[in-house]
Amino acid sequence: MTPITHRLRLLISAVVIVTCASALVFGGARGVAATGATVSITVQTMDSCKQALDGAGYSLSGGSLGAPITATSTATGKGSVATGACPLQQGNCATFHIGCLTLAGVPVPGVYRMHVVTTPPANVANPQGYAACQGGSACQREEATITVAANGSVQATVTNVYPDGFVLTTPAGGGFAGSAADPIVFHLFGLGAGSCDGDGDSDDHLTGSPSTHCGYPEAQEASACQPYPWSCAFDTGTTTTTTGGTTSTGSTTSSSTTSSTTTTSSTTTSTSTAPGGVTTTSSGTTSTSTAAPAACVSQATITWPWRATGSDSRTKHVRTVAAGALSATLSATGTTSMRIGIQDANGQTLVSRSGTHGSVTVTVPSLPADSSVFVVESLSFANTTTKSSYTLAVTHC
Repeated sequence: MTPITHRLRLLISAVVIVTCASALVFGGARGVAATGATVSITVQTMDSCKQALDGAGYSLSGGSLGAPITATSTATGKGSVATGACPLQQGNCATFHIGCLTLAGVPVPGVYRMHVVTTPPANVANPQGYAACQGGSACQREEATITVAANGSVQATVTNVYPDGFVLTTPAGGGFAGSAADPIVFHLFGLGAGSCDGDGDSDDHLTGSPSTHCGYPEAQEASACQPYPWSCAFDTGTTTTTTGGTTSTGSTTSSSTTSSTTTTSSTTTSTSTAPGGVTTTSSGTTSTSTAAPAACVSQATITWPWRATGSDSRTKHVRTVAAGALSATLSATGTTSMRIGIQDANGQTLVSRSGTHGSVTVTVPSLPADSSVFVVESLSFANTTTKSSYTLAVTHC
């Protein structure tokens, strides 16, 4: 073999090696892109002030998730996180582990929502358990909006609607990083025997002194979710689940969905020293479940029959189970005007329609699984002195 031939073969071999290496590198890059990067998001549960609470569960939905990610802790510890004004704005899961959960495998980038699906258990200080939001026993809802950037950074805020409609967004003037050092903080109101307005209904299960926002509007109580307005936060379409049992909401025609779930569990034990030298130890199992996308194999119809004098307006919260259409129908006789609409969780109107009598129907043809929407209706009757009947029916997956 001549030196030239030998050098030529070496050069060809080198080119082949470089080409193969490049194929491996770029093939690997395609594999990463196909799989997608993910981040973990940490959340901490507190009471209405600054006591961290174990035992809560959360659902994360949105982004490119096919179905919600859920995480629940069975631990029962509690303890003060830090000093400061109530409700405490920032949490701590780096050196203080009570009330902390981490949801892993969140795709990057994306915009997500998180809400409570399980409240902590009752205790001596809060004999009726906890509400799934802040501000009183008839608080309306609490939800985190989470933005995950392309670089994996997290920016989150928590919006809480008090019983009278007052809205509090935390943290003030910024956002949570969703990390152990700066977890997303949810505040859950402890339930007891205290009274807000003295009539013994849903806003009269307080602990501590009544706030100026503790009263739920009396005119809306008949149409509110039962046993509390926030019970709809747990609604999966046909039932409302609260700590201690299940309560039916409206008249329902049941639906069914099919999905598969992968669950991982881990047992943790944490010891924390609260201000004042009190040491609290808690342990429990945290499970994270990622379900396959729920298919809309059938629909559920929820019907609310009501009566009103002169005119009436109501808002119903509905959360979808699977991806699909949602329609709402307002039916009445003897009306001079009727209007019905569907709003998203941010209060933006998706669709609305008006009429004068009979029935009015609006439809959103496609909603993702675990969508949170509000059906808003109003109507006026020709007879303004006698109570008249009307019906709202919502059909969805």
